[in-house]
Amino acid sequence: MRCPNCGEPLTQGAAFCPECGARIRQKTCLHCGAAMAEDADFCPMCGKPPMEQNTMREPEQGMYQRQDTQPFLVQEPATQKKGNGIKIVLIGAVTAVIVVAIVAATFLKISSQKKEAALEAAQQTAQSVDSAADTQEPDDAEQQSEAENDINATDSSIASSSSSTSSAVSDAHAAQRENYQLQIDGLWAEKKSIDKNASSQTELNQLAYANYQHWDTLLNDIYQSIKAELSSSEFETLKKLEKEWIAQRDAQADLDASDWVGGTGYGAVYNGSLAESTGERCQWLVDNYLN
Repeated sequence: MRCPNCGEPLTQGAAFCPECGARIRQKTCLHCGAAMAEDADFCPMCGKPPMEQNTMREPEQGMYQRQDTQPFLVQEPATQKKGNGIKIVLIGAVTAVIVVAIVAATFLKISSQKKEAALEAAQQTAQSVDSAADTQEPDDAEQQSEAENDINATDSSIASSSSSTSSAVSDAHAAQRENYQLQIDGLWAEKKSIDKNASSQTELNQLAYANYQHWDTLLNDIYQSIKAELSSSEFETLKKLEKEWIAQRDAQADLDASDWVGGTGYGAVYNGSLAESTGERCQWLVDNYLN
């Protein structure tokens, strides 16, 4: 099979020539249904001459044809449809207006009835109150007087309870101050007895250090008790004062023991100075913050 335009050999069933691009017209063999070139005299598949020169077989009657199953509808004229739509819209609009008017009238009527009922109820309530005030019996007055007396008694009870609470707090503070004062007096007595009880310089140094530790423990205890009673701002002020005092205490101890540096008595003098300053600070805190 060759191209009728340029003579190029073609493959069986080619639709275009690969050399010149010409469209290859074909016809169908009516014996076997094979595709044939336009100029072929015999079928390449069965070898029989074609009976017709049609390029394609005619489809049989009814094949690939759409069956119109839709029923025949009688269409109304466009003008008639438009007129019917306008009538429907007008009827709907009139109906909506009527419904709105009926609803509005009903709402106004119900609202007016509610206002009249509320006004009548208010007038009746006012009349009842006036009547009850005019016909109040002496018993009501007595009951009112008793209620006032109960209120006054309750106020007095609350005031008494508050006073009792304040008194209890004051008593607790007094007991706390007395306890701290006893400890302060005991540590002063302990400090004075150090020289009498020490049998050597080493023991004197140890007793002086122990006495200072006792003072420092008492100072921290007093400090925590005061902290619980103060506000945040007041405590911050006290903390600042304590830091300043600690610096002064240590400087005084260095000064008092400066002549004993390198000697065996340095520890006793240094710790004795710390104990002296700490004892005075304990007494100052009790006198100024626990009164």
